[in-house]
Amino acid sequence: MTQEHAADELEWSLSKLIRIEAGTVGVAVTDVKAMLSLYNVTDAELISQLISMARVSRQRPWWFEHREDLPAGYATYLGLEEEATGLYFFQPIAIPGILQTNAYAQSTLQGGAATELSDDERSSRATLRRLRQERLLGGDSRPRIDAVLDEAVLRRIASDPATMRDQLNHLLRLAEDPLITLRVLPFTAGFVSTISGPFIILEFPDGADADAVYVESALMIFQIMDRTDGVPPYRKAFGHLADAALDPQASLAYIAQIAAELT
Repeated sequence: MTQEHAADELEWSLSKLIRIEAGTVGVAVTDVKAMLSLYNVTDAELISQLISMARVSRQRPWWFEHREDLPAGYATYLGLEEEATGLYFFQPIAIPGILQTNAYAQSTLQGGAATELSDDERSSRATLRRLRQERLLGGDSRPRIDAVLDEAVLRRIASDPATMRDQLNHLLRLAEDPLITLRVLPFTAGFVSTISGPFIILEFPDGADADAVYVESALMIFQIMDRTDGVPPYRKAFGHLADAALDPQASLAYIAQIAAELT
């Protein structure tokens, strides 16, 4: 039984089943009972053991203390991100959070919708970004990261030229990791995809059935698509964007060139 089949039978979202199976969230006793019934588990001793485990397994995730400051839907993304083996970013606006320097991140929290954040919310999000970076950029189990950055991302000055230069040089250092691939989509590539907003494809060890897409809008509205009919269009779009972008080596050379221009 595939994850999608099981989720359909349980009338759950696929992301809920993924998070339960991955252990990134606790599971309610009623949900355990529903799963055991669906999977035809009849051993009384095993059923009792699993239900008992469910009662004590409601562990708080690492981001729990910051939950009040998270945008709606973002906590679900963090639960999925925790178990992803591959993250594919397209960013036409700003450097992805896990690749940001502290100074660059602070500049993003000063403008746009972020101006409505309180000091506590800004502090909480800064801490959350740092913790994500530690989890996703360090350790043997870190995911593979493939990011396509529009040239506008590299040209848009964050705070001041020095801050932006440091950010670009930071990207060059990160790209020394064999699990991190950076590609630049130059202005000369023209209009490549009908999907023009930022998105992240999350890839899981279970294969294509478990893939998900995280989409965010300029109004801080987040959506996660995890059905098989929702993911392929973004897979296709990412492929077109990656093909139209400079290759990784040329991309790093271009990032270095832009950094050198920021005197």
